[in-house]
Amino acid sequence: MNNSNLPSIVCVLTLLLLACSETNANLVPRQEEAIADQIELGSQHLLNWGKGMDTQAVGRPLRKMVVESGSFEAMMLLDEMQSKLRAEYLDEFPNLVIDETTSKRLDSDDPMEYLRTKSAGFNYSHQGDKEKAIEALIREAWLMSSTALIQLKIVVIYQVEGWPSFDRRIIQFFKDYSKEGIPRGQFVYGTLLLHGLGVEKDVIEGNRLIEVSGIDSDNR
Repeated sequence: MNNSNLPSIVCVLTLLLLACSETNANLVPRQEEAIADQIELGSQHLLNWGKGMDTQAVGRPLRKMVVESGSFEAMMLLDEMQSKLRAEYLDEFPNLVIDETTSKRLDSDDPMEYLRTKSAGFNYSHQGDKEKAIEALIREAWLMSSTALIQLKIVVIYQVEGWPSFDRRIIQFFKDYSKEGIPRGQFVYGTLLLHGLGVEKDVIEGNRLIEVSGIDSDNR
């Protein structure tokens, strides 16, 4: 991987995505097509960039747009790019075996079941390799993978049997995620602070983060 290209690639993507946000609901079909073409080109640069991508850095402009964008069109384009990046990341594990149980999920009518088969972290978890699962899930989560985010939240908050208790990597991930203003990161890290789960208890800051996350009780 050519790390020297990272700042320029991320900078270009940031500008493209911000342009998509600024046009917001006033996009005309021609503008939408132009922006889609630009984002497609930007994502292809990333996909051709090489293996071992720094998912935290690459995903930063995508996460910024999740926080700032009010455009449905922009969000759809972002979702498409995120999916491509996550698919490229999964290709970094050519020897990852998807067993028969997991393979059956490909035929499921539940879209979440299908998404789980596309997660390296989920497959490592399913096979019992929790160490590799945590590393993969965190990298996928930086690319806005709902599957990875949900799994990490469950592991760190509910202390699932067979997983490390209050793994420092997961806690640090949600702390950093929260600092970027991502609602799910704010909610999870706020919950950890509120109850003192693996961190020093801070009821005031915990409640504040949960409040600013805007996540209601039905989605917790």
